[in-house]
Amino acid sequence: MNTNRNPRHSGYAGSVDDWRKFLSCWHHEARRRKGYNVTYSLVKRDVLARPPDIGDDAIREEIKKHEKRLGLRLPRSYVDFLIAYYPTETTLKDLEFLHISAIDKLDKVFPGWGTEWAASGANPDDADYFTYGTEQVDVTRARYIKTTLAVGMHDSDSPFMLLLHPEVLTSDGEMEAEAFFHAGSARTPSFAEMMRRLYYSKVRPQPGSPPISQEMMRGSCADLLPMTGVWWK
Repeated sequence: MNTNRNPRHSGYAGSVDDWRKFLSCWHHEARRRKGYNVTYSLVKRDVLARPPDIGDDAIREEIKKHEKRLGLRLPRSYVDFLIAYYPTETTLKDLEFLHISAIDKLDKVFPGWGTEWAASGANPDDADYFTYGTEQVDVTRARYIKTTLAVGMHDSDSPFMLLLHPEVLTSDGEMEAEAFFHAGSARTPSFAEMMRRLYYSKVRPQPGSPPISQEMMRGSCADLLPMTGVWWK
């Protein structure tokens, strides 16, 4: 079986206010780390102390405008993030998220990136593909590259793309998110879960880089971005 549909709920139970608390916690914990440099941090400001220059309603209207441009509805966890953080970069840069006006299909944002991914022809069945968390198999689907949205980069090199897959939706309308690394990628049922995992991997890196589990993240800033009914480890 090889479908686009993940029949389960994404688990996302957060809000814009939850994102603000989570991102603020991430920022402050990162600043306490030895050798911290904001240039090399994915979250560059405390959104509670330095909120966006425009109001929530204005950001929502801007999002609606660009949803029409893209011809799709963006998932709630990503919309909540955009309102809370409001990225301002209009070109893809290291360790940055794109402004809503710059979000587009991958081949428009970064022409040529993903050529090897597309050429691989890998399109694993649902049993492998819809497995997340510590049990995830390092597989991706080449057929999604034409519709994939680029939303940012999480490190200092072009392999480290942050993507959303509009074709892969959960029962509550969350798009699958995918973070690429030098070797392979990590997929999550929602943008929110991807950000929880990125926070933990960057602010609390573990010796040997073990797979990040739900248990591992408990008691950290990840708790501030709530999930419910999580079905992956």
